Amino acid sequence: MSRRSAVCVLLICALGVAGCGCAPIATSSAETKASVTDSSGGGLEISPAETSSETSSETSSAETTATPDVLEPVDIAGGTASPERCATWAAPVETGKVDNDKLSELSGLAASHTHAGLLWTHNDSGEKKAWIYGLDAKGHHFATLRLKGIDPDDWEDIAVGPCGGGAGTGRAGTGADCIVVADTGDNGHKRDDIQLLRIAEPAKLPTARIDDERIPRDRIDNAAVEVITVRYPKRKDLSGRARKEVEHADVEALAVLPDGRLLLLDKRDDGTSNVYRVTPPAVNDGVPVIAEVIGALDLRDGALKTGASLRVTGADLSRDGRWLLVRCYFRIYLFDVGDALSAPAATAQSALAALTPTSGKREILKGGFDTQGEAITFAPKGGFWHTSEGIGQPLWFVGCATQRP
Repeated sequence: MSRRSAVCVLLICALGVAGCGCAPIATSSAETKASVTDSSGGGLEISPAETSSETSSETSSAETTATPDVLEPVDIAGGTASPERCATWAAPVETGKVDNDKLSELSGLAASHTHAGLLWTHNDSGEKKAWIYGLDAKGHHFATLRLKGIDPDDWEDIAVGPCGGGAGTGRAGTGADCIVVADTGDNGHKRDDIQLLRIAEPAKLPTARIDDERIPRDRIDNAAVEVITVRYPKRKDLSGRARKEVEHADVEALAVLPDGRLLLLDKRDDGTSNVYRVTPPAVNDGVPVIAEVIGALDLRDGALKTGASLRVTGADLSRDGRWLLVRCYFRIYLFDVGDALSAPAATAQSALAALTPTSGKREILKGGFDTQGEAITFAPKGGFWHTSEGIGQPLWFVGCATQRP
């Protein structure tokens, strides 16, 4: 997010819009790393989280919601059910606060299906190195992954899902899922190409309990980074600013389809969000993949038709591809998209256009208070997590009234 955008958000907050604010940026500190390399020169490093003192926070509770699992391995083969629309949603529960001040610009969140209670996240464009961070359900910084050989530009979202096809997946000794980072931010609408960074999710993590002050190193092999270069399609039917905004889209939301294809949602001021689909190349020779336009989402609601409240800043998709969770600065939407996102483009466009406020397939959800909401993810057992940019931000869980995280 640009300084100019941050100032705009702050001004809106001053006018009394709830759930908004702007956070200070913390300077990064050095971390000890265990290096891993591969034949391509890229790779992944994993290091322990920095030593930090235990932080205390009051955690709200409700009779219908239990404390989430602590971080521990689970059998991914067992699978989990896809979340369904709740008849009644439980009140948001603050399960903890992000305890590392270095994580001050969290712009994405992705729940692991391989490691129970693990949430992958990353900083925004202020980060100079390609770090992915692991948090537990209480916000403790548990582990750090470094994508070697990657120079981040503007990281905006992160997702976990099936690896699907492509040149950088299916490596021996790794988990069944891939982690994807969206280096897709473009506030100025100037980037010709954007990048999606994909790695196989580590099958192992440092073996330590969440309350340990020092976490031992663990080595991960065969974890090369696949860089998928993406370009948006030309729009000769448009001109001027409108053409620039779609040919150089500003994207802050990413999701993974059940077959491993990737979904991007752009950030706009007109109350809509264009939806793009990316098919990873079978042979990655660096040639840009042209994103496929598969429709647009209507985020308008009554008199609220434009503005910061409707700018898309994050997304996630249920494992079966039916439920699309969309985060805006001041709104959280749940769309019942059926199988539209995997359908041919023409079918998808018609289906997404039908998701109007009166369709019964679009719901506005209530989350916890975020100062600058840009990170959201479905929980593997149902419900969703979200958090915000800013130092020491709360980690929120929202589930069904009869559901446990």
